[in-house]
Amino acid sequence: MLGEDPHTIGGYWLAGRLGQGGQGVVYEAYDGEGARVALKLLHADGGRTQLDRFAREVEAARRVASFCTARVLDADLAGPRPYIVSEYVSGPSLRAAVRDGRSFAGDDLHRLATAIATALAAVHEAGVIHRDLKPDNVLLGPDGPRVIDFGIARTEEMSVTSTGLVAGTPAYMPPESFSGRRAGAPGDVFAWGAVMLFAAQGRDAFGGDNAAAVIHQVLSAIPDVGGLPPALRPLVAAALAKEPQARPTARELLLALVSGNGEAAGLLRAGSERARQIASDDGLDPGLGTIAEDAYTALPEEQRQLVPGVFLRLLTLDEYDMETTRPVPVAELEYGGQDLRAILRAFSYVLSERDGQMVLTRPAVLRAWPRLRGWVSAERPGLAVVGQLGQAARHWDDNGRGDGDLLRGSRLQAVESWAVSERRHMTLTRLERDFLDSSRRALARSRKVRRGALVTLVTLLVVALAGAVSAVSAAGEANRERERAEAQKRQALSRQLATQSVRLVGTEPTVGHLLAVTAWRLAPTKEARHSLRNALAGPAVFTRPGPALALAFSPDGKVLATNGDEGVVTLQDPVTHRPTGSLTGQKQMVTEVAFSGDGRLVAAAAEDVRIWDAATHEQVGEPLRGGGTVAFSPDGRLLATGGDRVRLWDVATRTQVGDALPGAGAVAFSPDGRLLATHSSRETEARVWDVASRRQVASLEAHLSPAGISHLAFSPDGKRLVTSSHALRLWDVATWRPIGKPLMNRQIGGIRVAFSPDGSVLATTSDGGRARLWDLATRQELGPRLAGHTIGLYSVAFSPDGKLLAAGGFDGLRLWSPFTHRQLGAPLPTAGTTARAATFSGDRRSLLASDARQVRLWDLGSRTPILTIRPGRPINTAVGSPDGGTLAIGLESELTWWDVAGRRQVSSVRTPRHVIGPAAYSPDGRILAIALTPDPQTDAKPEIWLFDARTHRRTGRIVRPENIAQLVISPDGRYLTAVDIGENAQLWELSTQVEAGPPISRAKGVAFSPDVRTLAVAGNAGTRLIDLASRKQLGRDLGGHSGVITAVAFSADGGTLATASDDKSVRLWDVATHEQVGAALPGRSRVSQVEFGDGVLATVNDDDTFRVWGVAEPADLVAAACARAGRTLSAGEWEQYLPGEPFQKVCVPS
Repeated sequence: MLGEDPHTIGGYWLAGRLGQGGQGVVYEAYDGEGARVALKLLHADGGRTQLDRFAREVEAARRVASFCTARVLDADLAGPRPYIVSEYVSGPSLRAAVRDGRSFAGDDLHRLATAIATALAAVHEAGVIHRDLKPDNVLLGPDGPRVIDFGIARTEEMSVTSTGLVAGTPAYMPPESFSGRRAGAPGDVFAWGAVMLFAAQGRDAFGGDNAAAVIHQVLSAIPDVGGLPPALRPLVAAALAKEPQARPTARELLLALVSGNGEAAGLLRAGSERARQIASDDGLDPGLGTIAEDAYTALPEEQRQLVPGVFLRLLTLDEYDMETTRPVPVAELEYGGQDLRAILRAFSYVLSERDGQMVLTRPAVLRAWPRLRGWVSAERPGLAVVGQLGQAARHWDDNGRGDGDLLRGSRLQAVESWAVSERRHMTLTRLERDFLDSSRRALARSRKVRRGALVTLVTLLVVALAGAVSAVSAAGEANRERERAEAQKRQALSRQLATQSVRLVGTEPTVGHLLAVTAWRLAPTKEARHSLRNALAGPAVFTRPGPALALAFSPDGKVLATNGDEGVVTLQDPVTHRPTGSLTGQKQMVTEVAFSGDGRLVAAAAEDVRIWDAATHEQVGEPLRGGGTVAFSPDGRLLATGGDRVRLWDVATRTQVGDALPGAGAVAFSPDGRLLATHSSRETEARVWDVASRRQVASLEAHLSPAGISHLAFSPDGKRLVTSSHALRLWDVATWRPIGKPLMNRQIGGIRVAFSPDGSVLATTSDGGRARLWDLATRQELGPRLAGHTIGLYSVAFSPDGKLLAAGGFDGLRLWSPFTHRQLGAPLPTAGTTARAATFSGDRRSLLASDARQVRLWDLGSRTPILTIRPGRPINTAVGSPDGGTLAIGLESELTWWDVAGRRQVSSVRTPRHVIGPAAYSPDGRILAIALTPDPQTDAKPEIWLFDARTHRRTGRIVRPENIAQLVISPDGRYLTAVDIGENAQLWELSTQVEAGPPISRAKGVAFSPDVRTLAVAGNAGTRLIDLASRKQLGRDLGGHSGVITAVAFSADGGTLATASDDKSVRLWDVATHEQVGAALPGRSRVSQVEFGDGVLATVNDDDTFRVWGVAEPADLVAAACARAGRTLSAGEWEQYLPGEPFQKVCVPS
């Protein structure tokens, strides 16, 4: 790091320079969670051309799948210092590796060729051309080579640059680049051939003393490929053909290298797998956190105990409660003695002594080192306190140690509270101890004087009543000081627990919920409220380690049965999560468990099948023959078992019914009990049988499962059957024909499924340990996926009320609230045209949605249209009056008003020189504002027209210099706001049309808080909250998105802000703390508008749909969090998180 290098950029902490080029500097950096990333920062003097090139790099890299490339994770192109954040690839470049002596030949060279061809195939599959492939842009990472740097890449639809400049590295540019022709994808293939020769020969394929000589070689020389392996020789020769049409495509190269089947996704996966066999030694490039942890563990125990205090003293909190570094006089650390010198030597990579001050030279260690993050979290309330204490102690010492500079009252109480009960890792210096002791003695002397004065005054009460009153007042003040100190301590603890809750709720949801409740019980701080909201916004409810391959809820939902160790079946209450019993007897691990329809019996399959009484937990009868799978008929009279043969058993008599059927690893009864579906993972067909006659009624094309797993399930209404192995297919039971294409495919671990009780949603397992939810009406996934399993996911099951989803695997059981912050039902469709806008009715129970052909009012309860208006001409905008009685619809150059009750047009106004744009009603419904874009055939200017909504007469007109993208009227009707395409937001007093202050810059969109005190301003990379009175920003930007912020909206109570982005996601923010609430809501396309309703959020999407999301919060957050947790903190957990504090039950069972 150089002196001019910043410590942080956009929430990322910089650790060191990785390189510098014409565009900017690349840094090793760390995000807020400690993830290592590469951050490219544009040079401060970069002009518009550089910024455009920067933007192209972002656009190109985002379009490319991450096969052998480094993904772009974040970007800010609108700030004062634009930057791009991408995956950090730990390893040297190909050029550096060859320079340092590494050679590539034989299989090693073939794998390298495959890796780079895979990257190019992924690039070209996304419609992108790299244009600067060279050894410097190939990094040899621990998981294989990665192609980086899309700085001069272009998408296929981009035009040739107007400057005509040649961009790239001459030795790796194709001949057509130097003859005035555009270099497309074949140019990247040419570069691939040149890179292969470099890797094999250790030198550039086209050399020369200067650029002209290199270009001459590229145009005329035929490189010698004789030294290459025979399999590569013809491919490299063809790639280096002088004419682009003679070169193979990247896909053809990859097909030849991996001998795949030609299908793009399969080729990319195969190439990526082979690429992983070339890896650099990750240990050669350890992260900053690894370096710090190694230094820490190398110290002896007595020195390790001092390390937290050293680092924590170098930190403090800024005005936004964010960590920042501060230099500390070495004298302040004198308690360390010689150990301090040893610590400084051990951490010389991140610590330094300068002019008697200890400084943190690499502040990114705050994020990179998990152990330090834990210390900071535990000591967060004290970071500001210790800095103030040290400063006050030095001031006292420098000024003669007089009593006038000592701590008193609430300041002393706060510092003592921290030093005595909250301090975890920091040691007080001798000066600080002396200062505190002197402050205590001064307080004691003061109290002694007051007590003596009180005795004297009491004896002289008659003559000195006023003095007695004063003494009593002093005693009262002391009590109030103690109460204030105790309140401050509880608030600090509350904030600390809230932080821990946010960190834990995803991995230890029960503890995370309980810590949020405890934080609120200690002190109802804004941080505690956020932690409650965040916990309840997440889907995670409960986790339990240990195998959970078999799952079944009892019909009444009061018991969840799972397999436990060996052959034990564990029963637990899914609400309180407490074990309620166990079923023993099986000798091997249970693979499937089932309840009878009346809930009286439980069956479990392992090497055989056993049945237990669900109430007494006693085994009923002898084991039944069969294994692997088991299912009760809906009436509970029959039991189907699998294995080498499928058998049906009479449950009452425990005798086999009829002949056995062919073997299967999965069985399922239809809801009416008439049909039995069976499937073996070793067969390509699933079979359906008539239970009464044992006659096969259908043979369905299924798939072999590489993992030996197959599954079947009928929908609750019996109209659909799911077959799953490594692919998942839906079948129409009436016709036995497949319903559409497979929902999922190529799942190596196999797929198991569960229908929601209403049959509208299908839950599935998937590779990667994630449960997925599918809307069966649209056949689209309802994201986000439920992640957390590390070894693999084996089974899923819905509770009978649909409120819980159990997911189990070898590494444990997880319970989810599956529909928390999820899309509600299928998207609301347009008439096949662009979705324009969506607004909620006054009661927020219906949604007005407009597209280019129609305006529809949807009843959100029934999801049916209440009315539809099709004017017969293209619709530019539509907005409803607050009372719901009138619609204003803009049709190109005509504004029309419609009576909703009568479904008829009642008035219109022509705008012959303008095209109608955005519109907005005032909250009282008296004024309608519309934005007008000038017809390019005229000399008109952009304008805003104001109308009397009752008479439909124009009452005002505002001329603007730029076209208007958004119009908003504040909730109190005071302000009219227009956001123009120049990204300026101008406010006017609506009543006078007088400008209300200067425009607000960098605005993509705006939203007023309900109390009109705050304006949310969407920008290119984040959202600002602006105090309208002072026009000052409130706190930090709300980031998180990887794209431009396209829309913002406040909830009705003003406590939540929704932000949408062209990264296809929506994020919800707690306005009080500026912290995100729950995970992002994922979309399938860019989101252009967000709007809050009653417990829901509507989005307008570029895939021509309107989507509605459930975002309701419980009225009683604490009660809801306690209900999810199902218990209170144990005494051991209390001592772990609140050591020394008196234990209390924060959740009392109802």
